[in-house]
Amino acid sequence: MNEMKMHARIGLSMIVACGLLASCGQRGALYLPEESRNVTITPAPVPAMPATPPGDGRIDHRSRRRAAPEHHHRARPLMAAPLILVDGSSYLYRAFHALPPLNNSRGEPTGAVFGVLNMLQKFLREQAESNIVVVFDAPGKTFRDDLFAEYKAHRPPMPDDLRSQIEPLLAAVSALGLPMLRIPGVEADDVIGTLACRAAARGESVVISTGDKDMAQLVNDRITLINTMSNTRMDRDGVKAKFDVWPEQIIDYLALIGDSSDNIPGIDKVGPKTAAKWLATWPTLDDIIAHAAEISGKVGENLRAGLETLALSRQLATIRVDLDLPPDLAAATRQPADVAKLRELYMRMEFRGLLKALEGSDGGAASPAATPGAGTAGSTAAAARHPHPPVNRPPRPPPRCRATTNPSPPPRRCSAGWN
Repeated sequence: MNEMKMHARIGLSMIVACGLLASCGQRGALYLPEESRNVTITPAPVPAMPATPPGDGRIDHRSRRRAAPEHHHRARPLMAAPLILVDGSSYLYRAFHALPPLNNSRGEPTGAVFGVLNMLQKFLREQAESNIVVVFDAPGKTFRDDLFAEYKAHRPPMPDDLRSQIEPLLAAVSALGLPMLRIPGVEADDVIGTLACRAAARGESVVISTGDKDMAQLVNDRITLINTMSNTRMDRDGVKAKFDVWPEQIIDYLALIGDSSDNIPGIDKVGPKTAAKWLATWPTLDDIIAHAAEISGKVGENLRAGLETLALSRQLATIRVDLDLPPDLAAATRQPADVAKLRELYMRMEFRGLLKALEGSDGGAASPAATPGAGTAGSTAAAARHPHPPVNRPPRPPPRCRATTNPSPPPRRCSAGWN
């Protein structure tokens, strides 16, 4: 009788064991009660488990977690601080037009300087380990003016209130110890493009601070854009989400739609949606030109009529990445701030918040966003109403990483094997 009971217990244990094996898959060896250890059930090879199960015969999952492979706990390597390239000209104009008019007590305009300095202070606080290079347009014509006499011809002259702020801004950037570049004959975009692509080719991460959509053509796995005024960041998927084309298609996209701010012709009646649709069907401008006869309707007629201007539009929209910059410019690094010069400038511009932060933090590198000092009645009221002057915030771009069934075309720019 006892022998029958023992065989019954063994049989029941084997049934339970088979059920456990089926429910657990093949994640580990299966242990049976003591009476049935002479019966072996061997699943596929698995990591080693403790030699003896718990006394009640159940699998100890806590032991399995304790025996997890070491790579789960391996420390990740620290990421190097990115190179930050600031489009100073873009921010100068945007600060001038976005902020309310600010003047010191002598009636000198100060709003644009104030806006750009606060943006730079933000970077100095948040990117203390990064090298920050500020790039401005140099005065005079560029090679694009030689390509197209009407390039930016419709733009009004720089307002006097803005022109008068360039000298103190350049002096302030220099006093902050930030490398500052102005290269004659080219635009700030071309200098930034060259520096960004060279750094990316060396394996460095690059952040371009700008509000200029043309810069989207530079984005790749190592280069991203940040707009501090709208607090948005744009990577490859962000470019696709915002423009519905990939970064390597932005030049062709701009050539098709044109750019009213730069007076790039484009194709009449071709807007962002049409350009994106064409580039989804034919990945490059050359492909679109080759299939121009297949595009029907008025927009197809406009395309065929404007084929001669497309090459020029593409040249004007292309940011150069091959400038022959002196090695010392490419290797420029941050220097200690000149506190005495900053104090003099802040006192002259009456930036009392920046001056207070400067006195308390040796150069203002860790200072909070400052407010301008009181000057005329208008600037005093503005400072009181806006401790942090408001900016015109454009709507946020659509969510990044939009799903797409169309693979990205092969990169044509800044290629260093990471796309």
